[in-house]
Amino acid sequence: MRGLRVRILPGLPFFVLTVSIKLLCTISKSINEEVGGNGKVLDYIRESKAELKKVTWPTRQQVWYSTIIVIAVTFVVAVYLGLVDMLLTGVFSKIIR
Repeated sequence: MRGLRVRILPGLPFFVLTVSIKLLCTISKSINEEVGGNGKVLDYIRESKAELKKVTWPTRQQVWYSTIIVIAVTFVVAVYLGLVDMLLTGVFSKIIR
């Protein structure tokens, strides 16, 4: 193998590439510091995956009912705020005249 043969897209500004690399390095460094340094990032990922397996996920029916409730509450709040807005607009327009 003679190298990685990485091609940079024509017209890609150099500063975008530099910023992207810097951002990736910063993210990697912050993750490494958060988990204790010394290359324990893989341990952190494995432990996170194990913790996610312990989560009790909601059933499809629970998600459906929760979604309906969120939509209904959003609609009720939107109607309430619309009515309050109309009321206050009417009151203040009469005061200003």
